[in-house]
Amino acid sequence: MSVYEQGDVIIVDFEPSRGHEPRKSRPVLVVSAFAFNIRSSLTFVAPITSMHNGYPLHVPIADVDSAGVEGDICLEAIAAKDLEARSSRCVGRLCTKELCEVLNLIAPIFGL
Repeated sequence: MSVYEQGDVIIVDFEPSRGHEPRKSRPVLVVSAFAFNIRSSLTFVAPITSMHNGYPLHVPIADVDSAGVEGDICLEAIAAKDLEARSSRCVGRLCTKELCEVLNLIAPIFGL
């Protein structure tokens, strides 16, 4: 069983997908805390897109731990996923500065 930590960048297979959900295998950022992830069968993730479109809830990131992951983190698409039921693997970590920026932008989404 793989339990990921907040800030991990992983590749997840999103098929099957519906509507506006991400499709195919793509990188995501783990946004839920390890204490949650170890107690739940679900992990909250935010997909990373290679499109830079200036959306206010898209956070641009640089290369992640030389894993070749670049793009924007899509905060409007945060979702809880069962990563044991999907193919997933860790490819790196977001730097602390960028992770703090992401978490500060997520808090108001939940009224925190």
